[in-house]
Amino acid sequence: MSGVSSTIVGGIQDISALLPLVGTEQCEEHVGSALDKGFLYVCISPISIFGSLGIVRAAFNIFLATLNIRSLNFIGAKKLYDGGFDLKGSVKEMIALDPAYPNRFLAESRLEAMLEDEYIENLENLTVTWNEENLWWNIKLVLFTVLSAPLGLTPYLYIILKLHNSSDDPLFLSGWGFPIMRLVGSSICAIVAQLLIQMRILVIIKMRLLFLSIDRLAQKSHVNLESEPYNLSWNSHSASETCLWELERYLKAHNDDDEKNLNLKQIRSHLHIERLRQFPPHFLLTRYSTNVLLHLLVAVGIVLSVLGYVGCFNLIQNATQNSAGPPIWLGLEIVLSVLRIVVWMFNPSWDDSEWGINFKLKPASHPPLVTCYKSQSDIEKNGVELTIRVDNYLEEILAYTGPLERFRWKDVTLQYILAPKDAPPGSLHAPNASLHGILYIIVFYKEQLCWILFKGPNNSVELRSASRIDVPGRTTIRMHAVARPGAHNLTANTKFIEKLTKHYNHVIQQIRHTRGDDDEVDFHKTWSMQDTESENKLEAADNAGQGDSIKLTAVDLAYVRQEQLQRRWTNMLGDLEDWIKFYVALYREELIQDLSIHAKDVVVGVGLPPEYRSVDLVKKHEANEMEYLLIECQTQMELLLTSISTKWSLLVQRQHRQMLTDVLNTMFPEDSAAAQINAATFNEGAQQGEGDTKHQKLRNRLFDEWQRVLAETKAQRAENMRRRLDEQADSTTKRIEGRKYKDPAGDDIIAVWKARLGLLDEEASMASTQPTGRSYATENDQSGIGEITHTNEVNVAAHEFKRTIEIPFRAGLEERYHRGLEELGPSLRDDNIANDFTLMISRCRKRADQLFSRLEDQWNEFQELDNIDFLVADEHHGKRSYWSHDALRERRRLMDRAQKHLSISNASVDVFGGFQNMARALSRSQNFVVVDFTVVTSPELTIERIVQLLKDVRSITSVVLPKGYPDPLLKAIGANVDLAIEKRQDICLYWGIRVVAGQSGTSKPYIVFQERGVSACQVVFFISHENKDHIITLEHLVSATGRVDIALNGHLLECASGTWGQSEIFKNEDILLPSAYLNIEKPNHLEIVLTAMTDCEGVYWLSDVVLPARVAHGTITASTLLSPSSF
Repeated sequence: MSGVSSTIVGGIQDISALLPLVGTEQCEEHVGSALDKGFLYVCISPISIFGSLGIVRAAFNIFLATLNIRSLNFIGAKKLYDGGFDLKGSVKEMIALDPAYPNRFLAESRLEAMLEDEYIENLENLTVTWNEENLWWNIKLVLFTVLSAPLGLTPYLYIILKLHNSSDDPLFLSGWGFPIMRLVGSSICAIVAQLLIQMRILVIIKMRLLFLSIDRLAQKSHVNLESEPYNLSWNSHSASETCLWELERYLKAHNDDDEKNLNLKQIRSHLHIERLRQFPPHFLLTRYSTNVLLHLLVAVGIVLSVLGYVGCFNLIQNATQNSAGPPIWLGLEIVLSVLRIVVWMFNPSWDDSEWGINFKLKPASHPPLVTCYKSQSDIEKNGVELTIRVDNYLEEILAYTGPLERFRWKDVTLQYILAPKDAPPGSLHAPNASLHGILYIIVFYKEQLCWILFKGPNNSVELRSASRIDVPGRTTIRMHAVARPGAHNLTANTKFIEKLTKHYNHVIQQIRHTRGDDDEVDFHKTWSMQDTESENKLEAADNAGQGDSIKLTAVDLAYVRQEQLQRRWTNMLGDLEDWIKFYVALYREELIQDLSIHAKDVVVGVGLPPEYRSVDLVKKHEANEMEYLLIECQTQMELLLTSISTKWSLLVQRQHRQMLTDVLNTMFPEDSAAAQINAATFNEGAQQGEGDTKHQKLRNRLFDEWQRVLAETKAQRAENMRRRLDEQADSTTKRIEGRKYKDPAGDDIIAVWKARLGLLDEEASMASTQPTGRSYATENDQSGIGEITHTNEVNVAAHEFKRTIEIPFRAGLEERYHRGLEELGPSLRDDNIANDFTLMISRCRKRADQLFSRLEDQWNEFQELDNIDFLVADEHHGKRSYWSHDALRERRRLMDRAQKHLSISNASVDVFGGFQNMARALSRSQNFVVVDFTVVTSPELTIERIVQLLKDVRSITSVVLPKGYPDPLLKAIGANVDLAIEKRQDICLYWGIRVVAGQSGTSKPYIVFQERGVSACQVVFFISHENKDHIITLEHLVSATGRVDIALNGHLLECASGTWGQSEIFKNEDILLPSAYLNIEKPNHLEIVLTAMTDCEGVYWLSDVVLPARVAHGTITASTLLSPSSF
């Protein structure tokens, strides 16, 4: 048995030198990772000789990696890399070269990744400091190492004691020396290695920040340090120290006054300032003695560890006097190794370096700019668009708050939107306007499903389901109902909801925090440049964000106002486009209705009976003139719209430029000089040199938003115009092709349309041309836009209108008239043909007069819109209502010539934005005869305003009120009647009636006579032909119990049926006016009175009195046609 024991002991003694290799890799790894995992990982490593060589190897690598000799351009990490050594450990590898960029340190690569991830750009506002918490961590490291190291002596106690009792010449200090040397040396290596790693990482980071600051200054100054005349090894993929060393040697060797080094003085000064900021004289890292001392300690520790290791090996080899010594040593070493592994596995949190690397950042002094103009209710109703600024809003948040704890969940991404809450109308333009904001977080899951998180009315967090709508160039998120917890696995996960809510509150808390100009934000990274564990921050923010919402700033209000201005601008352009459609469609209907009387067979053109297929030249000519009028009307209205659209674009652009300047000057006061935008264009050099700064990014994003809105608006307007023109051209082509005859003039009309289409396309293209790059469009001197007085604008407009539009058209009209005479030729000998042609050309000239009069009115009305205040100022809200979609539809109804009798309601007044706008529309519509105000209850309706309306619309000769007719009103009506009679105009006066909107499929209103003997109409008309009977046509109807009497100049006109109006519903009835009862060149009075056949009350409906009175029979001779006076 003793032989077996001796064999075991001998075997242990033989392999004792190899046993310590067990655990070498683990110890080496933990020495290099202790700053991340905790100081116990390194404190407990020396207690067992198993793995002690790993501590030595780690210390040697750290010693060499942290050794830099500037005079020799020696970088220790580079030599390690060239020698094939690897630095193991999550922190130790930070001082090694980056495998992806072998010429720079991994710490440098991770620093740049952090700067990009946290959107930190102004490096002059970022510093790295040694946190006091790291000092306490190092003290704990030393303390626990000193306390745990003596455990490493226990395996040797039995051997040392036996050796001391049995030998007069004990090994080195009676056997204690070598174990103590190993423990002391390993402890020194473990402790000092952590200090060297910390110092080296901080130096690398500071040097990188210094390098990046100089590099950006060089780029801004357009200095390429790699090229002539510098020829420096200056590259972002190289180690910062080698680059800065070479730059400093170059600066030392060259004078600032050298002509080719004009920028060196600025670089030298900046380098000096930044080096002092990063490495202040009192800073421990700047002391050469500290660095040398620590390296000497590591060297001593390595030597002691190696000597101790060899001595311990020798001690075991010489333990021959007691065969139990080696097994006891081996057993205790195994116990210590297991204990060490247990401690490593336990990994308590209290030994971690919680603070790691401490960064100090001076954030933006101004909160992030609101991302959209839409209010809370608008977003909930219509959704929100994911714009460029929404995609990058986290960057703007971090610029103000500093780095935030990021929300991380598998397959989940977040986007942030800060929108204004609902505000009272007009509050944005109040002198002391204030507005609060609401933060929305859009949650995307696998880029397919999405939800929206925000604070509800009771300050409770709400999670709404949402849908994502993707169209080319645009993504919109629409909000739906509250998300049901069980609707999806993600929303059913309570941990996810809790974490998301805490994150939301944390962001709110940081945004609401008010910062001073000198405030700094501290944030921390682990020594391996990873995010620190910040659950405590989220816990602290669990109830944050409660109370008041985010108060928006003055620049937020400016941004919201600008966005609302742009929205108002696009909406107003849409309203004007609707107006053009209404206006042209109404004019077309009027022309066709007019022509249906004089050239019906030409207008209809399809399905005519054979006897009408041979159409005379007179009707052809009139039908063609109708087409020319339509072309001119459409063309000029489109040109008007193009003109006002271009001016509005420049006006809104000027407001945007001012907003952009105000926002940048407020948010970046240190760059206020750079924020001053050139009147016409951005500085392209600034785009290249400063493209990565927050100032430039925000400027570019805001400008890109404007360009996008401008491009989309102009493209949409051009598309709408093309659609309108195509519809009108198709309508013209169909009318011409539908004729049952071949007319060469039809081809000419189509050719004119095509020419006009090309002209309008060219105008639209010029108006829609976008400036290249990030530059504003110009108009010679934009500052003068809107500064011309309103009166001068109208006068210039009217003059230009006559010169450029009316005169050329009239010349074309007369040219076509003479061509028509030539085509008629001998046919003019026929008096009937000559008479028809003369009447026709007279009607065409009259229609042209009416068209250009109306176009001139439209021109002047559009000129009133050429004012930025029209879009911006709240006091112009009433004028904007006048141009709203609903008001335009009402104006279209008012312009309908069938609407001679008008019934005004409260809805009509409201849709115009007030009675004043209603009166304005009436004055610019047509010649109304009677206006009924009986159903209007608006307080705006006063006698004074009605009187003013009568003065503005002189054609009104009758007014219907609920009660009473004051003297001022009667005088105003009398003045209109007297003026009409003086001008020999035909008029109608009404008593005891009311106006009713049209029914039975017609929009034409009619007048109701209900009071027997009171309800009456008096027609005053003039005739100029002696001894001829005349006709007046009435469109009317009387009830079976009613009777209508008609008297002419006091003479009762007899009706064969006993009463007038007993015919089909609203069928025209010609009333013969005998010449014996007529007055020549004097007013004639035709009185229509409701009486009754029985005692029952009757009702009489009068839809229209067709004026003027027409001659029953008669012609105009050919000699009159050829008279020069007819032209």
